[in-house]
Amino acid sequence: MRALLQRVSRAAVDIGERRVGEIGPGLLILVCAMRGDTEGEAAALARKIAKLRIFGDEDGRMNRSVLDTGGGVLAVSQFTLGADTTTCLDYSASAAEVQDAIYALDSVNATNVRKVYVEVNTREDADAVYSYND
Repeated sequence: MRALLQRVSRAAVDIGERRVGEIGPGLLILVCAMRGDTEGEAAALARKIAKLRIFGDEDGRMNRSVLDTGGGVLAVSQFTLGADTTTCLDYSASAAEVQDAIYALDSVNATNVRKVYVEVNTREDADAVYSYND
């Protein structure tokens, strides 16, 4: 399982002309389930992300989690994170095979993040993902 996390002041997902998900300050997560990943691994990753201390405290130290800050989480399925570029610079067809498993595990991941009390917006088939760090 691969996840790319970005702290954001706000983030949004559009499908076509319609905005389908957005958060204020928090985490934008691009997530990809890989062949062989299990629901247990997805749950463990969700717990780890929710408790990861990557937000500043009163002293400016990275000592607060998204749970501590009350921030939002916008999780977006991104199967291109599964690309294998070790032998060429083209997108690997083997990574595309991963796509079938993505949606099931990504929804488990979002469910497990919700279980640790973080509001999650999960979006599939997004045309555009916008993140802001004002």
